[in-house]
Amino acid sequence: YYSYSVWSGNIPLKFSFGNWDIAKQDNPHLAKSLGKKAFVLAKQLESQNFNVAMMGDRGVGKTSLALAMLGHLMSHGRSGMFVSTAELLRMVNDKYEDTSLRSKLINITRSMIEVDVLVLDDFGTEGGMTGNIKPVHKDLQ
Repeated sequence: YYSYSVWSGNIPLKFSFGNWDIAKQDNPHLAKSLGKKAFVLAKQLESQNFNVAMMGDRGVGKTSLALAMLGHLMSHGRSGMFVSTAELLRMVNDKYEDTSLRSKLINITRSMIEVDVLVLDDFGTEGGMTGNIKPVHKDLQ
């Protein structure tokens, strides 16, 4: 499933809990706490299935911690996939002009349904922002 991941700029990203540098955050105490919470959630997800939603301002580390959780779970036998929703929307919009994207989108969609761990990066922001309302684009709903 990982091979069907959808990356912005087609560049795969990697991040581990060992790379979480609290000194790079505005509030190192809070960053340490959030890193620990993400690690605890990843440990729980080794044997339990539940959803995790991360919200916060741009640049606070949501994607990094999600990638660390994904990597941890994949190293513990769970299948994993990362999907940049902005890039997925671009593919959905381009499928009419580039027919090769249709079969790729079918495989991505199937994989998103079947995979154990799915990270949807920036889900909601691909629809544009209107004040505090961040609607999910209709084609991705």
